[in-house]
Amino acid sequence: MENTQDDPYERALTDPGFLESVRAQHRGHWDVLDALWWSSHPNDAAPSGRAAPQAELRALQQRRFEADAGDASNPARAQDLRQLEADIARERTAIDAAVVSAYIGAGRALAGGHGPARQPEPPAAADALPRPAPPAQPAPPTEPGPPAEPGLFASRGRAWRRGAFAAAAVLVGIVIGGQLAEAVTPLRTADPPAPSPAEPLNASTVPALGVFDRTQVVTDTPGIPLPSSFDRSSVRKLASVMWDPSGPRPESPYYVARAGTDDICLLLMVDDGHYLSTCVGVDEFATAGVRLYWTSDLSFYADGQTPALGASNLYIDWSPNGDYEVGTAASDIAS
Repeated sequence: MENTQDDPYERALTDPGFLESVRAQHRGHWDVLDALWWSSHPNDAAPSGRAAPQAELRALQQRRFEADAGDASNPARAQDLRQLEADIARERTAIDAAVVSAYIGAGRALAGGHGPARQPEPPAAADALPRPAPPAQPAPPTEPGPPAEPGLFASRGRAWRRGAFAAAAVLVGIVIGGQLAEAVTPLRTADPPAPSPAEPLNASTVPALGVFDRTQVVTDTPGIPLPSSFDRSSVRKLASVMWDPSGPRPESPYYVARAGTDDICLLLMVDDGHYLSTCVGVDEFATAGVRLYWTSDLSFYADGQTPALGASNLYIDWSPNGDYEVGTAASDIAS
């Protein structure tokens, strides 16, 4: 029997209190049940009938970046693509924050044993109204800690949030037990702060862009024609996705490139003649990086990880500080 206890969508269907708590904390514009569904099924239409925004995004990417696309350099198409990418990122952040707040609130309610607990205020979405700050309280001086990592639940946990939700469930258990231990583990090297509008966006302000200063070599070229919307002289290889060595394709290289006037792109060679790509504006890249999602039937291998056998939802993430990684959606790994 499948374990769905850590699936917020399944819990929302069977726990009206949990659903109401998520609704109260949600600051996004998507319907709450649709947003919960797309957390675990990003490419599937919601039970309500609404098409998945991620599927719409892929269609826009295909129309813009395939070699035979007629509108590859259409500025309106580029703007539509960037807007949809930003909308998806904002909505995922909003539903992540609402679910984590609901989990933590449920744990405090159980610990108190007297009705629902006051739920913590979730991080506000980009378009949420500002809230008045509470009166300042005197506090003893403390050593300054590291800056909070922006988008904690919207970055590494974005390609299925089960990791973030599981962390919330652990916190619930700690609250019920009456002991709260401070244990914060950084998910990755902190990205550099986004440069101010007055600063030039180059390798000195966005370290990842330094890859374009490297001399292009033979291995930096994918070996297939790319549409003119890409600056072919800017293409650089980052690394490869590793598959089962005994399978039909041991690896799939992925690249970065510039496109148009200010786009930063990720390209993945899915086989010898086809590729996938996604792009963001350089300003957005300087703040949040770029991420490419896709589904593969090959068995994904990664150092120190159990191979993900069969079809998997995968992602490649390239951060402003130059870090890059390939990951699988936890929802594809058996519980």
